[in-house]
Amino acid sequence: MFEEQTLLANTNGACALAVADFNLDGTQDIVYTCYQSHHIQWLENDGELNFTSHMITEGFTNAKAIDVGDIDQDGYPDFVATAYGAGIIAWFHNDQNGNFTRYDLAGDWVNPGYVQVKDHLNDILVDMNSDGEVDILATACLSGRLGWFENDGAENFTEHIIRDGWTRVSGVSAIDIDGDGDMDIMAAAQAGGICWLENTGDPENFPEHVLFTEWDKPNWIMAGNINSDQYIDFVATSCGNSDAVGWFENNGSQEFTLHLLKDNYNGARCPVLSDIDEDGDMDIFSIAWQGAEVSFFENDGEENFTEQVISTSAYDLLKLFITDLDGDNDLDIAACAAVAGNPDLRWFESLDNFLLCDFSASVTNGHAPLNVEFIPAVYSKPEVFSYSWDFNNDGVIDSSDPAPVFQYLQSDYYDVNLSVTNGYTLESVTKEEYIRVFDGESALRFTAGNNHVQIPAIPEINFVNTFSIEAWICPDDYGYNPTTGMGRILDKDKISIFLCNNYPLYNSHSLVVKMVHAGGSISAVTTPENSINLTEGRHIAVTYDGEGELKIYLNGIEQQLTVQSAPAGVLEDNADIDCLIGNHLSLNAAFTGIIDEVRLWNVVRSQQEILENMTHYVTGTEAGLAGYWSFNEGCGEQVYDFSVNQNTGEMINCIWEQGTPFDLGTDTEENYIWDHEPEIRVFPNPFNPETRITFSLADGEEVQAGIYNMRGQLVRMLLAEFLDSGEHSVIWNGRDFSGKAVSSGIYYLRLQKGRQQFLKKIMLIK
Repeated sequence: MFEEQTLLANTNGACALAVADFNLDGTQDIVYTCYQSHHIQWLENDGELNFTSHMITEGFTNAKAIDVGDIDQDGYPDFVATAYGAGIIAWFHNDQNGNFTRYDLAGDWVNPGYVQVKDHLNDILVDMNSDGEVDILATACLSGRLGWFENDGAENFTEHIIRDGWTRVSGVSAIDIDGDGDMDIMAAAQAGGICWLENTGDPENFPEHVLFTEWDKPNWIMAGNINSDQYIDFVATSCGNSDAVGWFENNGSQEFTLHLLKDNYNGARCPVLSDIDEDGDMDIFSIAWQGAEVSFFENDGEENFTEQVISTSAYDLLKLFITDLDGDNDLDIAACAAVAGNPDLRWFESLDNFLLCDFSASVTNGHAPLNVEFIPAVYSKPEVFSYSWDFNNDGVIDSSDPAPVFQYLQSDYYDVNLSVTNGYTLESVTKEEYIRVFDGESALRFTAGNNHVQIPAIPEINFVNTFSIEAWICPDDYGYNPTTGMGRILDKDKISIFLCNNYPLYNSHSLVVKMVHAGGSISAVTTPENSINLTEGRHIAVTYDGEGELKIYLNGIEQQLTVQSAPAGVLEDNADIDCLIGNHLSLNAAFTGIIDEVRLWNVVRSQQEILENMTHYVTGTEAGLAGYWSFNEGCGEQVYDFSVNQNTGEMINCIWEQGTPFDLGTDTEENYIWDHEPEIRVFPNPFNPETRITFSLADGEEVQAGIYNMRGQLVRMLLAEFLDSGEHSVIWNGRDFSGKAVSSGIYYLRLQKGRQQFLKKIMLIK
C-alpha cells in the first residue's frame, strides 16, 4: 500500500518537518529543522518531486519543532519553529516569494519542544480566544511549561503561561473538546498524565481535567473524532515501560476509555490521525522511534484496527506529516530522521494501485432457510469493478453483486469465498466454516472458561420443596479439572448438578447431585460408575419430593444411586439466586460439550411423564412447568423461556450447535408412536402459500393437530376434535392464530391422538 522513497539524504540531523505550498505553484513543498546543524530549510517542489533547497535561517541552535499555517492570513503559508538549545520560539513570515523573515516570540523558554499553529486534521488554525486571529501554542518539555502566544491581528504576540514546572509536558493538541465553541487544550505530561485544559475565556487560567493517569510517561497526543460519533476522541503514545500507542474513546461527557493498539512499541512517538485510505473512517499512524518501525493502524469502520507495518528501517524517525506530496490525489506520508540513524528525509508513497479484501455477514448461523446478507470490506484504488462470491466454496460463482443476499436451504457448515479485482490486482479471501445452518434443531456448545447461560432469579424457580430438572447433554469431557472433572450442568448454589471423572467421594464417570438443605446439612448422591460416557448424547432427569426422596433418570431409566450423604427435607431458599447452565456460579467449573432442551418443574415428574416427553417438545403451558429453554433459536445471544414465566436467559461465550433430533420413530415405547405414520402425508413440502396434511384413522379418536415454530411455541391449532375412522385432511395456509402470515422457515406439525404423537418438519418458503 505504501512504497518508501528518499527525498533528501544526509540532512545532518533533520528533526521535524511540515508540508505546505509555500510559493502557491500548486505543488507541496517541505520545510524542515536540523537539530545538529542548527538551521531551517525549505525544499521547493518542481511538481516532479525534484526539490531545490533554500536556506531560511542558520545559527538557530538545535532547531527542533516546526508547524505551518497562514499566521498573518495573507494567503501564503508561514511557519513557527523552536530553537531547543537557545530557548527561542519564533515565527517566520512568508513574503509570497518563498523568502522568510524571522520574528522571535520568546527567548527564555528552557528547551521549547513543541509548537502548534494549525489543526491539520480538520484544517483549522489555532485561535485560542476566538477573535479570528491565528495564535500559537507551545510547550517546553524539560521545564514543564505550557503556554500560548496571542496574536493582536497585527502579528504582535502576547505570551500567556498556562503551566510552569509541569513535569515533562511534551504533546498538546488544540481542539474544542467540550463543544462550547472555543479551543481547549489536550496535553500529555509524563508526570501529570493526559489532561484537557478547559478554555474559560481567561487567557492564563485553563482549569485542568485529568483524563487518564494509568499510562507511564504519556508523550505525544492528537485529538479528533475517531469513531464518527460527534465526540472528540484522541490518540496518544507513552514512552515509559509500556511504550504504547492507543486511542481513547469519549463517551460524550469527556470520560475516556482506552483502546490499546499496541504496547512494547519500542520508542512510541508521533501518533497521527488521517483517513488516508479515503474509506470514511479515521486511521492511525505512529512511530516506534527506537524500534525503527512506522505503523499504519487501519480502521475497518467498526473501530477495529489492523496494524500494517509500513517500514522496519525507520531508524531514529521522529516526525510524520500526512499530505498529497506527489499531486496524484491520494495522501502520502512525509517523514524525517535524526542523525543517529539514517539522517534523511523520506516519504511513503500511497500507491496508485492497492487492493485489500475482506467481508462480513449479517448472520453467521441460523436455521434453514437462512437468509444471509454479505457485506464486503474492500479497500481499493482504483475502485473494484468485479465481485465473485462462492457461498459454499464449490468453485461455482453464486453472485457478482457487491453486497448480495443468499439463502441457505440445507443444514451444514459452509465455507465462503470472495474474489475481487480492480483491473490491476486480484484478491481473494476464504473463510472456512463461516456459515452454520441448522435443520430446525439447535443446541448450545459449552467450552472451557466462563461460558454459561444465566437465567435470572424469579420466585417461580425456587428449588425448595418438590422439583424436577431435565436436559439433554453430550459431554466432551467431565469438566475443568482433568482429574476430578466437576463440570457443572446446572448450578443454583443450593443445588448443583455436575459430572465426576475420578474423585474419592463419588463414583467415577457419573452424574452427581449436591443439595444444601434448610436444616444445614449438605446431601450428595451419584449415579453408578461409568453411567456417563463422553461424546454420547443422553437425557438426564432429576426429581426431588422435598422430604428425602431424590431420583435420577438417564434416558428415562431410573438409576441405582450411591448416597454419599442422604437428602433430608427441604432445601435452603434460593428464590433470589440466579440459575446458571453450563457453569458454577463462580464461573470456575465449566461444562464442556452440548446441552439442549432444559426444563425446570416445580412438581415431581413421574418416570412415565419423563419417558413420554423426553423426545418431544412441550407446549410450555403444562402444569408445574416453571422454565423451558429449548435452545432452538440458532442465533443471537439470548435463549427464550417458553414456559408461562417467559424468563429469558443470557448466553455468555457459548456457541450454537446442531441440536437433539426429536425423532419419535426411535422411541422404545411402542405406544408413543403414531400407529399409521406411513399414511400421514404433507404436500407440498416445502410449500407456499398453503399445504395439505392428510392422515387416516383406523378407529374414531380425539385428534389434535398443531403447528409449532422452531422455538417450540404453538403457532396455530388446526384442529382439536373427535374424528371418525377413515381418511381426513386439514390445510395450513401459513398463518398464525391472529391470521397474520408467518415468516419463511422451519415449522413442525404435531399430530396427537391419546398418548400417541407424530412430529413432522414443514418448510415454508416465500
